Amino acid sequence: MQPFLRLQIGAFFIFATTCKKWYNPRMSNYCIQNCSLCGKCNHPQKWEITQQYPSAPHHPSAPCTLAPGEYGIALDIGTTTLAFELFGTRDNSPRKNADGAEPYDGAPVRLASYACVNAQRTLGADVITRIQRATQGDAAQLHELIHQDIRNGVAHILEETGIAAEKVRRMAIAGNTTILHLLHNLPCDTLGVHPFAPVDISQRAIKFDFLPHCEAFTLPGISTFVGADVVAGLALLNSTPANNDATFLLIDLGTNGEIALAHNGRIYASATAAGPAFEAANISCGVGSVTGAIYTATYDPAQEKFLYKTIGSTDATTDPNNIGQTSDIAPATKRIHSPPPIGICGTGVLEITAELLRHQLITPSGRLIDPWRESGIPLTDRIHLTQADLREVQTAKSAIRTGIEILLQTAHCTPHEIAHVYIAGGFGARLRPQTATALGFLPEALAHKVQSVGNTALGGAAHALLSPNATDQIQTLINCATEVNLAAHPQFNYLFMEYISY
Repeated sequence: MQPFLRLQIGAFFIFATTCKKWYNPRMSNYCIQNCSLCGKCNHPQKWEITQQYPSAPHHPSAPCTLAPGEYGIALDIGTTTLAFELFGTRDNSPRKNADGAEPYDGAPVRLASYACVNAQRTLGADVITRIQRATQGDAAQLHELIHQDIRNGVAHILEETGIAAEKVRRMAIAGNTTILHLLHNLPCDTLGVHPFAPVDISQRAIKFDFLPHCEAFTLPGISTFVGADVVAGLALLNSTPANNDATFLLIDLGTNGEIALAHNGRIYASATAAGPAFEAANISCGVGSVTGAIYTATYDPAQEKFLYKTIGSTDATTDPNNIGQTSDIAPATKRIHSPPPIGICGTGVLEITAELLRHQLITPSGRLIDPWRESGIPLTDRIHLTQADLREVQTAKSAIRTGIEILLQTAHCTPHEIAHVYIAGGFGARLRPQTATALGFLPEALAHKVQSVGNTALGGAAHALLSPNATDQIQTLINCATEVNLAAHPQFNYLFMEYISY
């Protein structure tokens, strides 16, 4: 096996097999909504993502693929979460304006959205663990879990809107290569061993019995490591006028770290061994983006403690029974409802790490200073960020930065030539650009070009769902795409070690 592939696959195996060792006993009496980390409960709850991440704008226009009275669903199946959007068209009832009646124009309208935790998480936080489980006899269970998630998600948005399942006529699905193999019940044996060959990454039809008249399909991918979720994001960004012939960088900060560079009519793409740190999957007190997850925090040196905000808070609060819930957005003046903290989501992990750096509570090498080196930084009496957690972030950060540098070198592109840097993914939608640059994810020359664009995989799935020309556009994009084998780059190990420090 080539050196980088050993590192890439090995890193995921390390994350998967040591997470139980990192499990924080302070959380033992609480549901941390992370089955792969806890493993105590055989009956996981049905968690809903309460911090719903928007899809990137997909510029709906007429005509679209939906006829009057028809509906379509865009779906992004992430390793950690699923995100749904339901679309219809403007009704054909005349609408009065200053000039009289306005006829039906066929433009699509987003009617509802929904997000939930991927139930496959109970069998592994990352794709490598799920490949292992699939090859060891759990493929049918993984297949059933994702189908049940889709069934439940579709039922939710149809019930919310009062639309009959028979009226849903199209469904476009994006996801990484492993997830789509499990969805189609394709064997995963070749995904986790050299040469890491997928069985089928073309656009494929799929049938759901709960949508009897729906033409559902999964988008095509580029390779095992660069899947349909990245292709969807690239197709969406390529369809916007701002990116006509522009050089841009797409960074999808999810459980898998995918990077793509569009330059001089070519696409250069790769996936890095970032692991699930960005989704807090292997963080000792990590949870998903659910009610009670700490998603932002600032350090108060006067009090020597973190002031944080949890998902589901309506405002800041100084509730003495929930000491940390003081927002950095505004001083609190009254008690109001705010969910108690249950753990730290991925955005919170990076925000806290950036604060530790800013206040010199960790060294440039990533080492916590005393007295927190052994116990970790406390946010509450049971929620800590540990030294092992910081190493997770450090390794993931270096993998992303190294991947960016190698793509730039491969494309003979300099940071100054890049017009836009898009940080995508459900996680990336809430990441502040200044946090990404402070931690060293990006070259300093790109700091002012960063833009968080939400879930481009979901936006790209919507583009594929609604645009009559999307299939041809996506295939053209794939034809000009090159997967960059980071193992072939002689400077990979050198760059990875260079960027490991903050």
